[in-house]
Amino acid sequence: MSLPHSSSDLSSAEPTPPAAVSEEQMRALLRGLYAEDRKPTFFEQLLIRFADPFQKSKNGGFKPSPLWLSLGVFTALALSVFLYFSIGRL
Repeated sequence: MSLPHSSSDLSSAEPTPPAAVSEEQMRALLRGLYAEDRKPTFFEQLLIRFADPFQKSKNGGFKPSPLWLSLGVFTALALSVFLYFSIGRL
């Protein structure tokens, strides 16, 4: 009486050679694999860095950090005062 072979019994199973892959297929597979590892663009990095790390907007999008907003307002104010006293008083 013969018992059926179990899946862990590899002695009776004949090894199957790996499927042949052409160079073009391998290039396409590698492009697909490495496409996921692309670096974010400069604009995406700016959005990540300027976003508030603790809050998102109601629709899940970008919400600027209050610190960056206050720094921007202060810079705009300083620039306007500089322009007023250098150009406006001519």
